[in-house]
Amino acid sequence: MKGPPAWALPGAVALGLLMAIPASGQGASLGRQLAEARLRAIADGDVAGAVPLYQAMVDQASGSALAEAASELGELLEALGRDPDAQEAYRTALAADPLNARAAGRLARLGGLGPLLSAGAGTSSAGTAPLLPQGWEALLPPAERLGFRAQVDRYARQHAARALLAAGKRQWAQRDRDRAVATFGLVVSQFAAELSAHDLQEVAETLMAGGQAALASGAFEKAIAASIRPPRPASQSQLAWLRFRLGEAYMQAGSMAEARAAFREIMDLGPGIRAPGGRALAIPAEIHYRETRGLASWQDLQAVQALWRQAQDAQYVKHQPDEAANLYRRIGTEYPDSNYDGRSLVQLATIFWFENQDARGALDAIDLVLQNDRKDDLWPDGMRAGAWALFHQGRVREAGGDRAGARTSYKQLLDDWPEAADHDGKPFAARAIQRLSLLGGLP
Repeated sequence: MKGPPAWALPGAVALGLLMAIPASGQGASLGRQLAEARLRAIADGDVAGAVPLYQAMVDQASGSALAEAASELGELLEALGRDPDAQEAYRTALAADPLNARAAGRLARLGGLGPLLSAGAGTSSAGTAPLLPQGWEALLPPAERLGFRAQVDRYARQHAARALLAAGKRQWAQRDRDRAVATFGLVVSQFAAELSAHDLQEVAETLMAGGQAALASGAFEKAIAASIRPPRPASQSQLAWLRFRLGEAYMQAGSMAEARAAFREIMDLGPGIRAPGGRALAIPAEIHYRETRGLASWQDLQAVQALWRQAQDAQYVKHQPDEAANLYRRIGTEYPDSNYDGRSLVQLATIFWFENQDARGALDAIDLVLQNDRKDDLWPDGMRAGAWALFHQGRVREAGGDRAGARTSYKQLLDDWPEAADHDGKPFAARAIQRLSLLGGLP
């Protein structure tokens, strides 16, 4: 026995059954009477229960309505594995409408068209034309065959995609998360081409919220592909936001290399790139880029973030500078390539200088910040570890009487970070120029 047709997918609504029957007169009335009950039976998962409804339609209809009803009955029977009954339904459709390419094509696939062609090799009962040409492909003019089949398939797939999307949303709202995830997975894997970028993004965000990062990344990929399709491709900001969320999905799924590439693309767009709502993306994209470059997994990122929160709590809430210093040192030891290494050294320098009045300890920590690429570590508000380090290196040197060393620090800050600002948004450059003027070190 042959398997069910391609549209009879597990958990899916059969494509052929989702198509309204185009008819007129009595057929149209009959279609309206049975369509709701038919679709309800299918939506409830009782595909077999739809057979008598279709059979009733076949028994009552005539002409083109009969042909369409019998064709759909045949596809339903195929889905149930009842191929002989399906063939009989397709023959009924062809008897009502010999030019029904849909029924002829399905019958040909089941191997039941050959006998019918042989029997109809002469003329029809009217004696004016053969019952069927030499193959079902010849039932339509050559220029129309593929186009007609494609239109039918596209129409059916679009209906199936919308039905599956609605089912997934309903399951999610009812907290039937396992079924919802399975439904959304089917939408993304098999029906993405029939949905808009907005629909696919909505699915992706839902999957992200449910902890299904791997599936979400696939949905974001399909949303990006849909966004660049004509006739109305998305704006640069819309695409940048989708790529940003794709990068975050990759991170949570553990695909750090793919995430790094996604964030690099956003960084290459320049500092002015923003999401559609106005959110700046350059800084968070660079932060994530540095995280994915220095950490091996999503679990590592969660671990270093937990250490950072503990250290901040010890420093600013509990006022335990020694405990905070130990936690910052752990970050540097355990995650030396993360975006938190240089930041931890900055916090150590603040503890040495502002808490312990230890100028030597502060300068040593600052020297470490300025080595390698720790100086490029940044906070979500955009402050750079290197800019902070150079300014406060100048202040500590100045306080220790090293005026020449302080001037060197301030000048290097102006050269390396002319636009950097502190946590309050105050430019370091303006403050460095002020200190240089007091030290007589302006160019």
